[in-house]
Amino acid sequence: MSVSRFSRLGVASLLAAALSAPAGAFAAQTTHSHKATTPPTTTSPRAPLLSFSTGPFHACGVETGGAVACWGRDKHSNATPPRGVTFTQVSAGYNHTCGVKTNRSVTCWGLNSSREATPPAGAFAQVSAGYDHTCGLKTNGAVACWGANDFGQLNPPRGVTFAVRA
Repeated sequence: MSVSRFSRLGVASLLAAALSAPAGAFAAQTTHSHKATTPPTTTSPRAPLLSFSTGPFHACGVETGGAVACWGRDKHSNATPPRGVTFTQVSAGYNHTCGVKTNRSVTCWGLNSSREATPPAGAFAQVSAGYDHTCGLKTNGAVACWGANDFGQLNPPRGVTFAVRA
């Protein structure tokens, strides 16, 4: 029975149709699969990891030499870090990844539909990538955020600064 036909039936008729249906008839409509539609990528770490971050579909880590290795789904090149760049910290978001480079600037890669991978200039101590936004802790203690602002996530509390350790 099609979904459009269900919408025209009353509750009693719908219940009767469901009870009389063969076992498993509705399984295809009610199950959800997290099977990969994009082949996974693996950039095997060539050195021990100093730190790592996991997003919902990929993960990245900073190696002892500062290179980033990522693995998992790479649908928007979010698991393809830039080559020849050294990082102190990395954060895997939903479909993008950002990292603090050794010169303290931030570089992001992957999906940029809401400008979540377009960091502002400045010196950063830390970065955190979210669903379609990113925030970074600047070395002066201020927080800068960029990307989508559907729920006010780009508006950190005013007058609040954070301690930054060197």
